[in-house]
Amino acid sequence: GPKSLIKSGVNGLLTPIDDASALSSAIKSVLSSKEQLNELAEGGFKTYKKAFTEDRVTSLYSNFFTAVSK
Repeated sequence: GPKSLIKSGVNGLLTPIDDASALSSAIKSVLSSKEQLNELAEGGFKTYKKAFTEDRVTSLYSNFFTAVSK
């Protein structure tokens, strides 16, 4: 789930499920701080480049299919 992909405050923000108040606070926090917004955007892009580019995902699938076909 999201906890395995997002490090809250580093590359995104996590809030408890069904907690509209917490979600609202997180959104307001980011919208009121350009510095926090930039840090989260930069962290998210670094995470994407490390784990989710087409080359990376293709490599993971290829390794998986190689492993299960043996």
